[in-house]
Amino acid sequence: MLPIKVGFSVLLCLSLAVTSLASEFVPLLLWTNTKYTSCQNGGSFRPGETFSSVFSKNYLECLQQTHPSNVFIFAYDRLSIEDFTLFGSSKEQAFHNIHKYVEKYNTSLVVPSIEPANIIDDLTDAFHQTFSESNIQIDTFHSIDRSTPSATAKGLMELDAKIKQTLDAVDGSYIAIVTSENVVDQDSLQTGHGMGRHLLAVEEIINGTTYLIGNCTYMAYKTLTLFVGTEKSSLVASSKATFVAETCAPKNSTNGTNIAEMTYTPTNSSSITGNVTVRFEFVTAFYPVSAMQWWNLADVTVTYTSGGTTKTQRLNRRSFNSTITAPIDWSFVCQAPENISFIGNTSATQVSLQFNHVQMQSFGVANNTFSRALDCEGWFTGPIWMGLLVGLLVIVMLFYGLAMLSQVTTMDRFDDPKGKTITVPQVD
Repeated sequence: MLPIKVGFSVLLCLSLAVTSLASEFVPLLLWTNTKYTSCQNGGSFRPGETFSSVFSKNYLECLQQTHPSNVFIFAYDRLSIEDFTLFGSSKEQAFHNIHKYVEKYNTSLVVPSIEPANIIDDLTDAFHQTFSESNIQIDTFHSIDRSTPSATAKGLMELDAKIKQTLDAVDGSYIAIVTSENVVDQDSLQTGHGMGRHLLAVEEIINGTTYLIGNCTYMAYKTLTLFVGTEKSSLVASSKATFVAETCAPKNSTNGTNIAEMTYTPTNSSSITGNVTVRFEFVTAFYPVSAMQWWNLADVTVTYTSGGTTKTQRLNRRSFNSTITAPIDWSFVCQAPENISFIGNTSATQVSLQFNHVQMQSFGVANNTFSRALDCEGWFTGPIWMGLLVGLLVIVMLFYGLAMLSQVTTMDRFDDPKGKTITVPQVD
């Protein structure tokens, strides 16, 4: 139907390219349950479009030919591009129902950033003139709590559910538009999206990922599991799960140490009781070979209570052949292998701590987010090595074949009809 026949994920991808415009523009998403239309309005859009450039006269007249029974304008109080980026890319996304509608009808108009000035009034006037026989309904949504990432996600999901309730009650064709007349201010973005950094910051869970926020340490992971012998316990964040202690080295120090300590409540365990405390120690050092300063995770310690006894175990072994280290301005990420474990080997009972999809950074954090990441898989993964070896084998076989062909020679003696016949003895 519409000028850009793309899925909901396009808005997520395009939003990454226009993040810098978040403070000045708002996104706009339009879709319809009309199965077919040939309307075109110029293809893809650039950041910072205006209303007139998106909804041209020819485009609106073309839409009019679809004869929609209803036109819905869902006006969020405040909506940002980052809302789609942070909360719209998981199975439990905050825009779950909108995603289903867009994918179901396979028709959408995606404008990553449009000038918000009078956007609702302009839409109302243009659609009243173009769709005079259609029922035009404007749903203005209240502001949502953006104090924490989980509160922001919850608020967006509630509004998404209201959109579903409205559209499911419609009998007939419709056009739906989601946008906002107000931008999200930068303070709300930093606070609501969990990027603000402060001591004793509560863990936030966004799209199944837990974020730990501190003054100098930033960490994210899917799950955290403690193994004590054969006993397995999931460490789940409670409302009081925090960095209970954090020591930060002075900025620009050449040999600094950062210590982050976290407290968890174990679940699904009969022998592990009370809280579990995990302590990370990060250090920095300058390496002349690389002419760079690097940070690394020097020590991991876990304190737990089992059988009425509180024990502290240093976990000095890894489940993979790599140290957790990165340049001072980089973060460390490990997704393949999905799980990495820290293992203690100084007691009769083996104790290990397992992270799933972990990313961490304790030095050089800037702009309230992770820096570029150094992957634990290294520069050459298994598939890359396999491809290189297969390619090398093919090249060797090719050169071997060419060498064999180059050795093929013609006979240096031929029969001369006028000369003596060449006789080849049959026996020695």
